[in-house]
Amino acid sequence: MKGVDEMEQLIKIEADIPLGLYHNLNERLQHAYMKLLEGISYMASEVRLQLYDIQELLTLYKALRYDYPQTELVWNYKDCKYSSGYVSKESREIILYMEYHGSYESIKQKLQNIEAEAERIIEICMFGDKITDDAIVRRLCDYVVKVYHYAEEQSDGTYPEYAYTLECLVRGDGVCAGFATALTYILRKLQIPVMTVSGKANGQCFSGHAWNIIQRSDGTYWHIDLTWDLGCALEGQKYFELDDGAMRARKHYWNSQEYPMCG
Repeated sequence: MKGVDEMEQLIKIEADIPLGLYHNLNERLQHAYMKLLEGISYMASEVRLQLYDIQELLTLYKALRYDYPQTELVWNYKDCKYSSGYVSKESREIILYMEYHGSYESIKQKLQNIEAEAERIIEICMFGDKITDDAIVRRLCDYVVKVYHYAEEQSDGTYPEYAYTLECLVRGDGVCAGFATALTYILRKLQIPVMTVSGKANGQCFSGHAWNIIQRSDGTYWHIDLTWDLGCALEGQKYFELDDGAMRARKHYWNSQEYPMCG
């Protein structure tokens, strides 16, 4: 495996994120967010962050996995160990001893495969002259709900790990978190403002769910739930560009303080 100094950056860090959970963080946590993201992108062996407690680390993990879904394929958060202590009377530090999902080369190859698939989907949906960003969003969503399907449960009642991540793009199936982060990944490649929403929804029962908020060219925000439109033809899709009231009427709930008002 390459040394850290020889590695290329696995994740391109953007100078500005138009939409994202990054904007909910205070200045100290934003600094920690960027430092952790850089550490992940170079597969650093340890990262030192000025955090007060493990809850702040959980906040960063949630923000990173939804703002930069590539991190979920690089950083093995569940097996990551940490220690904490005071830097000074006013400052506390957490040291993360990082774990990753394989070697640098294997992760790089996986990310390249995902990027190639995303570019293929974009090319399919970009036909025609003078296509608007709003039309691109419509075509991309229509493509996903027609081509992809919901992952099948395994014998133990769980779903494959890839189904929750960007890897669903190359596998052809996934669950809500996979589809939502895939849309975030693709639209951000096109510089179209988008974010992943984490909340709850009532399908067979109330449970964790993920979908997207996009910003249209007129500046307004709208909800899109690819998962609940899977398999639907264009005229049958009921979860494309809905306002807050329509989403709540369909039993979707989220922390409205974390996300822009839609509609």
